[in-house]
Amino acid sequence: MQTAPNWKKLAVVYGAMLVMFVGALAWYATNGVLWPLTAIETVDCPIATPIPKGTNAAILRLDDVQAYYLTDTSIRMMDDARERGLPIVAGVIPKNIQNDTTVVDYLKEHHCDIEIAVHGFDHQSVLVDTVEHGEYAFLTTTEALQRTREALQALMGLTQTQPLTFIPPYNELSSQARAVLTELGLPIISSLGEKTYDFDTGTWDFATASFVGAEEVIETCLTKFADNDSLCVIMLHPQDYTKADGTVDEERYQEYTKLLTELQKRNIMVTRFDTHYKQSLQKSQE
Repeated sequence: MQTAPNWKKLAVVYGAMLVMFVGALAWYATNGVLWPLTAIETVDCPIATPIPKGTNAAILRLDDVQAYYLTDTSIRMMDDARERGLPIVAGVIPKNIQNDTTVVDYLKEHHCDIEIAVHGFDHQSVLVDTVEHGEYAFLTTTEALQRTREALQALMGLTQTQPLTFIPPYNELSSQARAVLTELGLPIISSLGEKTYDFDTGTWDFATASFVGAEEVIETCLTKFADNDSLCVIMLHPQDYTKADGTVDEERYQEYTKLLTELQKRNIMVTRFDTHYKQSLQKSQE
């Protein structure tokens, strides 16, 4: 005689199995080893202007855009570029960014004009033998997967497409982290020593801890162009133009607007990392 199944017991067993399965999916998703992030396709942004052959171009890379930090200066810098019809890259530190509605609303409103780049997750330095290193300097694969997925998930709400560009804090990136960036769809790395997207000049000289004016920045780009390198990446920070009390340093800020004006006067096309990368990729496949 066949014994009737104990449905109550089976329900408990299968229920426990389901909980374990869902928990496993959540863990894998959180640690970034199950599904790749899916980009949300932009449907309402105009097609980026292609870079004509033989044209010298510059990229304005504004680092350290983050929650509750020099927001007025950051937004003013992005506005001044946009109002001149110049694209700009915002290197965003994703941690807690969704809490700052001013920054979030601005980036959402102008997502067609501003490329969002991932500038680490929290940009917290790592102290090793009294020496400060960048957040991504020593990350393992698992650590890099978790941090980068959290960063991308925070930023996906700010733009209709997944970012393609990563800016390593302190220009340091472990080999495991580099592989993770490729896996998660971040093929562009703008950092010291990167062949194409190394920063070439900037408005702050870290070696001498001094401000760099517009003319010197432009001259560096022109020297690079004379050496048959047609792309100049200019690193900017909101703190370069901000006083100790958090207000804009108007005297220094004139150098920023002068930089934007000089780029236009000298017919240096201002572009973005993602635009340049996609065009270069297309040419390589032709």
